[in-house]
Amino acid sequence: MVQYTSDPTAEMPPEARELLKRYRPGLEDEKRLDDLIAYLETTTADAWCVDVVRTEGARTQNCVFGHIFDWGQSRGDGSDKDGQAAWEWFEDCWATVYRAYPVNDGEVTYYCQPTARERSIAFLRDLRSGAVASTHESMSWEFYGEDIDALREGEKQ
Repeated sequence: MVQYTSDPTAEMPPEARELLKRYRPGLEDEKRLDDLIAYLETTTADAWCVDVVRTEGARTQNCVFGHIFDWGQSRGDGSDKDGQAAWEWFEDCWATVYRAYPVNDGEVTYYCQPTARERSIAFLRDLRSGAVASTHESMSWEFYGEDIDALREGEKQ
């Protein structure tokens, strides 16, 4: 198991963090994330699992993406299409599986809450507050090679 000790964007200089705000998800996406967080807060710790998206059997458990999928279904007509759309929205706007799974599974040392539920909700709250970078913020930081001057130039385009 890989232990992540910090968010890859946590070391960003303050100016870079400010410049990257233009890549943050919009108000509607923030409202959807608020709704998702509220949904996750209604779940119980024993409804969560690690190492897989969803368990099989009499008592189904989900990781954060399994819960996102269920949340999507609950907002639509209950179809897999709605669950998949929620999953894709979350990855596009907020965080990919490559960032969310390690948090869920307890592999990120700075999310040290005792359950996958608590760790994942804390991560989503940090995404919402801007304490950690969203998908497009972190991708833009990588695209500009962690170069503030290049990031400033990109702002002009």
